[in-house]
Amino acid sequence: RSFRSALKIYHFHSLWHDEERIIRLGRKGFLGLKDRIIAEAIRLVELFCFWDATKVLFLSRYSKRRFEAFYPLRHPSLEVIPGGVDTEAYCPSASGLGPKQLRERLGLPVDIPVFLTVRRLAARMGLDRLISACAILRKRNPDRKFCMVIVGKGEWHDRLCRQIRELGLEDYVLMVGKVTGEKIHFYYETADLFILPTLSIEGFGLATVEALASGLPVLGTPVGGTIEILGAINDKLLLNGTEPKDLADGMGDFLKNPEFYSALREKCRKEAEEKYNWEQIVDKLEKSFFTAVSRNRSNC
Repeated sequence: RSFRSALKIYHFHSLWHDEERIIRLGRKGFLGLKDRIIAEAIRLVELFCFWDATKVLFLSRYSKRRFEAFYPLRHPSLEVIPGGVDTEAYCPSASGLGPKQLRERLGLPVDIPVFLTVRRLAARMGLDRLISACAILRKRNPDRKFCMVIVGKGEWHDRLCRQIRELGLEDYVLMVGKVTGEKIHFYYETADLFILPTLSIEGFGLATVEALASGLPVLGTPVGGTIEILGAINDKLLLNGTEPKDLADGMGDFLKNPEFYSALREKCRKEAEEKYNWEQIVDKLEKSFFTAVSRNRSNC
């Protein structure tokens, strides 16, 4: 059989076209003619892939809507299957250590609130706004110490480190770089609150469900798939917007009312176990692939 007639399933995470535009805009602050030509070429490549696909799978309803807006022509079969997480590896007792021991092992303060985010250090992730929010929070609460831990690597590393120094936040914001293996589970386990400050095209948010599986409440900006994930737990986990003030308001609410967020830990864990555990997601993917293969054979 020819490649043209073969079954093709496209797994949509986000539009390459959108990602490339945001990356180039983040590097230079504007899109030149060359950037626009490259973005348009990428758009045409994606359109061809979509046109030739038998089925397209999405991680969220938001991603599916974005696809339909981008590609308003003939649609292949469309299906939403969320991302998954290893709920045995990501769990509230991953380390087997007590809270104080774990923080000491990770070099974190043991007696103040610890906020956590796990992100690629890039333009659309909103980390510069998160750091600005920490400055606002410190100004509003001069007598309250906290620690904002940023895990990840990327091209914005030096820019973010410079911002931390300029705002005098060295004692409040900790950049720990890329973390791999079981150690990343420990960061989720020991934090008090996870912050997701994304600015745009958050198709799903794997770090979000990793945090939930760890029993860690998440405060997220109302962007993309985050609305679906957090809204199903409690609307209060969704921030009012993406500005530094919105992030500071959310973190400030935690400082005033930590009991509310602590009470959500069990519900967060349960949500991950029931909706995002890998065994369930793999079953859905297998069923989707088998259905596509069966229909393709019947059409031959």
